[in-house]
Amino acid sequence: MSQSPEQKAIDRLADHVSRSNEVVSVMEWRKKDQAAMEMPANAWLVCAIQQLRDLGFELKLIKNPPRPGERFSHTFCDAIAPVAK
Repeated sequence: MSQSPEQKAIDRLADHVSRSNEVVSVMEWRKKDQAAMEMPANAWLVCAIQQLRDLGFELKLIKNPPRPGERFSHTFCDAIAPVAK
């Protein structure tokens, strides 16, 4: 079965993360990949986070600031992968 363009983009991201000498932002990386840009940003972010975690990558969520009246943030806008070991 052939992979979707979006799945191929996730594979490219995973490859990039595994080879990177720098922290990788999932959303910044998305800007450079046409197939990833075809997905809505929020769908890409959630899909990429889940699939990268399934592959064994540890990701840190970048949370949005709390809304007025809230003590904690309940949303996030990005995720970063640490430098490959």
